[in-house]
Amino acid sequence: MSPSDLLSNYKPREASRDEWRTGSPETRGIYDHIEGVLSRYSAAEMERLVRRAGEFMEGQGITIAPRDAAEGGHGQVERVFPFDFFPTVLSAAEWTEVEAGLSQRMEAWNALLRDLYGPQEILKAGIIPYDLVYGDPRYCRECVGLKPTRDIFLHVAAVDLLRDEAGRWVASEDQLSNPTGASYALQNRRTLVQLCPALIEGQPVRPVHHYPTRLLETLQAVTPTGRSTARVVLLSPGIESGAYYDHASLARQMGIPLVQGGDLIVLDNHVYLKTIAGLERVEVICRRLSSAFMDPITFEPDSFLGVPGLVSAVRKGTVTIANSLGADIGDNRALQSYLPAAIEFYLGAKPLLPSVKSHSCHDVDVRAQVFENWDNYLVKTAYAPEPGGPGGLWVGREMDAEARAALQARIEEQPAAYVAQPAVSFSTSPTWNPATLSLEPRHVGLRAFVLQQDRPVVTSCVLTRHASREGSLLLSPGSGGGSKDTWILRGPRREEGTAETEEASSHDNGRLPLGSRTAESLYWIGRYAERAEGTVRLLRVVQQLRLEGAAFQDSRAWQPLWDALASATGHSSRFFKKPALQEPVKLAQYILLDGDNPSSALSCLRRVRRNAQQVREALPPEVWAVLNGLYLKLAAAAEKGKAPELVERLQSMSLQDEVLTGLDELSGSVEKHMLHNDAWHFWQIGRFLERALFTALTMRQVFLKRSNERAAAGRAALAEDDNLDALLRMLAGQYAYRSSYHTRPVGRQVARLLVQDAEFPRSLVFALEAIQEALRATFGARKVDPGTPLHYCSHLLSELNFADIAGFFPATAEERGRGRGKGLPEWMDGVVERLLELGTQVSDHYLNHQAATPVRLQK
Repeated sequence: MSPSDLLSNYKPREASRDEWRTGSPETRGIYDHIEGVLSRYSAAEMERLVRRAGEFMEGQGITIAPRDAAEGGHGQVERVFPFDFFPTVLSAAEWTEVEAGLSQRMEAWNALLRDLYGPQEILKAGIIPYDLVYGDPRYCRECVGLKPTRDIFLHVAAVDLLRDEAGRWVASEDQLSNPTGASYALQNRRTLVQLCPALIEGQPVRPVHHYPTRLLETLQAVTPTGRSTARVVLLSPGIESGAYYDHASLARQMGIPLVQGGDLIVLDNHVYLKTIAGLERVEVICRRLSSAFMDPITFEPDSFLGVPGLVSAVRKGTVTIANSLGADIGDNRALQSYLPAAIEFYLGAKPLLPSVKSHSCHDVDVRAQVFENWDNYLVKTAYAPEPGGPGGLWVGREMDAEARAALQARIEEQPAAYVAQPAVSFSTSPTWNPATLSLEPRHVGLRAFVLQQDRPVVTSCVLTRHASREGSLLLSPGSGGGSKDTWILRGPRREEGTAETEEASSHDNGRLPLGSRTAESLYWIGRYAERAEGTVRLLRVVQQLRLEGAAFQDSRAWQPLWDALASATGHSSRFFKKPALQEPVKLAQYILLDGDNPSSALSCLRRVRRNAQQVREALPPEVWAVLNGLYLKLAAAAEKGKAPELVERLQSMSLQDEVLTGLDELSGSVEKHMLHNDAWHFWQIGRFLERALFTALTMRQVFLKRSNERAAAGRAALAEDDNLDALLRMLAGQYAYRSSYHTRPVGRQVARLLVQDAEFPRSLVFALEAIQEALRATFGARKVDPGTPLHYCSHLLSELNFADIAGFFPATAEERGRGRGKGLPEWMDGVVERLLELGTQVSDHYLNHQAATPVRLQK
């Protein structure tokens, strides 16, 4: 297929309107430009571009956990978020019409929710049946009479749109309680701009990057305290949520903490975040959690996801929940069918945006019509996605007789729990099919996001979703569909809310201190990354020495190195005497790639990645891309088992070098891209504490062997000490030693370098000074009070600086006869214990705040 054939062979579906072929004159010129750019690509080049997009998404950790119908809807295996390069284009004129309809829809929903949790006039008027509301488990009776701040129930909502055969945009569904997908729309734009900039360059497309800022402004505007800025957090169920990337990405781009229920506590009807500085007041909670799980005292008592006492704080007006508690009933697909009537009831106007008709299966005639005409209907759960269907949606024409019978039995058992919608023949768009290496028509729909402050604001952040199979009506990426970028063309008027003012930017941003759970994850990221580096470096030196071989023919000469390797990786001193581990390749596989070895590089990096996933909002994308890529590379190597290619890489130590290079790149990325704020400081505390422990444990084992040999053979036996040279290589200190001393390794000088040299990055003093600096930068020098980690660190640092290292190495017989106290290994035991105690103090003071008492309360 030649480049020009890529689009010339495209054939739209005859039964559907195609976005490319039937656009307005305004969009026609844009699509001609897109065709001109994509026609430069051959099929093979287009496939490579699509593959690069997948790799880019994977490297950025942009994933989704799809619902696996084969596993009853509970599949949570992550897959890369799918992206297609052919965008959807909407003219400014048609988007103006959509904006008006979406704004009206948002106003009506707010009015309806206020009424349902207030006077219930629409129920009394008989427009909406009582049983539809009171029979919905999402209707929170506990929230009746609960007035949200400024009487706004919905602060952010999403509406799914389809273009019907007549070319009109119609609303197919509203996402009100936990609208997701905005971060994927933002990432789609970034992916397109980075990998194929010629597509969008010079085109009059509205930007989407301002969405997180406008969302934050919306949340800050509803603070109950009336401050110009509010302390806002985003509450997520955690990493197990399929939309966790969306939560973390939005929190990071808004610059607010991503929290879980255990991070918050209610005291005296105020909500506080547990931070490294104590308890800090929270004024606005952007929830990504169902109302039923928000407060175990008021709602679901078995919930571990919420905050006990939260409803009490809401009733007292000390905190705003966005979207408000009880708004989940708006997700009832049967209730959504009454929204046109609600628009007329509350606003006295006709709906500006048509809706796809929904019919409750509670009506026996509706059930009969669906069961006799499966091909003409879609069936959805009325309340929430249930196991058995992708996202609670079944397309009648895509089901076989057995599946239809099973669904019919479920509907008959609980008819009110299902709704039916006619199978609208909505529009298609060219979409890349990797199986045929061609562009083919796939059904597409939009998800638009609306914000509410004083009035609804429709944003230009819109996610296009497309089906994965020809003729399929399933658009959700969680159901196997994909996504595209959405281009809203600029109109003659300037888009509202995009200008920045000097006054707005000069206000105090009300930033909260680092949450203790986030600090803990960053602390352990630093520790595990450093542990992986130290372990791989030690392994590499052992392998190099075995290849050099001459000085280590005697197994006794190897013993200090085995002991150092065992001590640093948490094994017994006899562990590496096993015959299998004496083979270089098996030893390398065990230290590098064994997932069952908790100290292997793979296990350490898995923990790094796991902790990083928990705090994605605190990590720049560049940092995540490096650590995620390094882990995936090592995991891919581990899957190869005993493949000759892997064996060669282990023997040549190229894989070891790649891991060390990747860890160096991670450190550089952290330095370059992370703000040097509290998050960065806790990463550094973990990193340098682990480094100090690794240095202390490694040198202790080598010097312990020297002490034993000295007692048996005297000083003359150690005139040439190759183990000291190995020790320096293990700790990357060979160059530093030669630069400082210009001699062969001598015990007292090596010990002084590793303990007291403040310019050597792996010395104990250097590491403790870095920890001390991080603690001071985070908590201030005034915190050097007895009992604090900073005081303990300063005291230990002083001891190391003034330690008499020369006293452990008597130069004369007279000095050996007098003795100068404990030997170096015994003294190092005490240092290791003090370092471990420092780690315990950091954890006790700043990280383990699940049952913390107030250190500092701010109201």
